Amino acid sequence: MVLSAVVWLAGLILLYYGAKCTVVWSSKLARNRGIRPVIIGLTIVAYGTSLPEGFVSFFSAVTKNFNICIANVLGSNLINIGLVLGCAALISPLAVEKQIVRGEFMMMAGSTLLLWLFGIDNVISRFEGTLMVALFIWINYRIIKTADNLEHQQQFDEVLEIISPKRPLNTALSVMLVFAGLVMLAAGSSFLVDRSVFFARILNIPDWVIGMTIVALGTSLPELATSVFAAVRKEHDISIGNVIGSNIFNILLVLGLSALINPLKTDAGSYFKIDSVVLVLFTLGLYPLMRQGYILSRAKGFLLLMCYAVYTVFLVLRGCQIL
Repeated sequence: MVLSAVVWLAGLILLYYGAKCTVVWSSKLARNRGIRPVIIGLTIVAYGTSLPEGFVSFFSAVTKNFNICIANVLGSNLINIGLVLGCAALISPLAVEKQIVRGEFMMMAGSTLLLWLFGIDNVISRFEGTLMVALFIWINYRIIKTADNLEHQQQFDEVLEIISPKRPLNTALSVMLVFAGLVMLAAGSSFLVDRSVFFARILNIPDWVIGMTIVALGTSLPELATSVFAAVRKEHDISIGNVIGSNIFNILLVLGLSALINPLKTDAGSYFKIDSVVLVLFTLGLYPLMRQGYILSRAKGFLLLMCYAVYTVFLVLRGCQIL
């Protein structure tokens, strides 16, 4: 039991540092090749924080642990809205651009509704996975095209200067470090999923609940660190964009590609129906909070945190079969 806990923790550490290594050195390579900062920011940086969710869900799909695969995404997206945005807003009230509310937020909401719709029959098929991946590609094309302006380029240039300052670059070494980051992500996801299932069996807690809580929280650490760091620096768009981009990535690309590996069939249908509806409510509930005055105040951040805390208690009680 102690050894399993050590292996699980090692998996979490590997996920965190694997994501960090991959994002930082991929950004360095891209900058060295002359790729514009806005493109790096909207791709490598924005989605790099979701690599742990991606690797955990891909590994779960390959090993047919479908409950953890789907629950990890649902739980991570709930954490992004409730915990990550809540903490960021408590640190510094977040100014919200109208363009984000009218554009990227609507894409996130549509993706969330699509997940609920596709999962009603307890199966996300390969065809549905293909549609999700195609939609993700279209959304990325639209975001990059509409965001390609001076303001965004300056903003992402500042962020990139922090995470990967311009310095002389050894290309071969950088490629090796990116590869090392991917290896750490693969190993970390394997350890985390395997030991999470082990604990679920020992403690008689459903895989779904483990995926929604412990696994989801572990894979969401990069988003939490990035958004909190951005809030401290008053980079409000990064805090909000990180959450919205991550949620879109998790649903459309992570679950879409996972469904292409193996159709995602869950035997936790009642859990999915409840938790997916809660995610829809969290997502739609965020709209009026962002729309009112176009600012996420500390009071709104506290409200988001409390909603997430209450639902987490519900998840734990349900997992312990108290509810």
